[in-house]
Amino acid sequence: IPNSLYPQKASSSIVAGEQKKAEKGLHDNKLFIYYLDSTIVNCANEQDRALFTDAVKHDLVAQFYYLRFSFTDSFREIRTAQKLLIDLYVRLLESESHSTEKFLNSHASLVIYSTDQAASSYLHLAYRNLAVCRQEKIMADHYKKSLYSMRLHKYIRCMISLKEAKRYGVIAYLQVVAKDKLKAIKGNYSYDDLMKLIEENAALQHRETLKVMHVDSYYRFVDNESAHARIWDNPQLDQYQPYIEYLEKSE
Repeated sequence: IPNSLYPQKASSSIVAGEQKKAEKGLHDNKLFIYYLDSTIVNCANEQDRALFTDAVKHDLVAQFYYLRFSFTDSFREIRTAQKLLIDLYVRLLESESHSTEKFLNSHASLVIYSTDQAASSYLHLAYRNLAVCRQEKIMADHYKKSLYSMRLHKYIRCMISLKEAKRYGVIAYLQVVAKDKLKAIKGNYSYDDLMKLIEENAALQHRETLKVMHVDSYYRFVDNESAHARIWDNPQLDQYQPYIEYLEKSE
């Protein structure tokens, strides 16, 4: 084999490696964004929504680079998006775990004094999942800072546990205020069944909080529109600096 072919083979291997990294990064980002999407719509403040928008736009530019076979540039944008997503997960996990605990604490006495065994069991499950969320977050926070993807996968597990804590907390409350109606469903609690019970039986001062927690625990949206889809429909990239740089490199 002529010696001149060896550098060409090495170069092709490097490109293939960069393509694989970028491809995996884009696939991972779909998951990271999905598990954050409903919380952004239902619970986030304007600052969090702005960070989420920026992360989605970086991911979008990364896809443009990937389609142009600029895998190194694509991976750079992927990493930037993941750094923003890490900051968002940390902020929202902290704020939402605090608000969930506040909700559980405020209704714990209602559940305990009801002496309803099923309600107590659901409340226990809610607190257990909240504790799991916080333990997992501590672990993720102490991963090596450069391991973006590994940290984000761990934060997804935290978010899943947190949403389950919300769901169990809602059911524990309904088990007390709508026991007979909940019993009639025989444990097959659909999303619509639980929403109807909240609207018909929850105390007025708690109704909206319960509805938001219920919607969020099923990864749905209070306004029936995904934040990610909304950005994709109108990304507004004309003045976005990473996109401008992408266009300049594409010329």
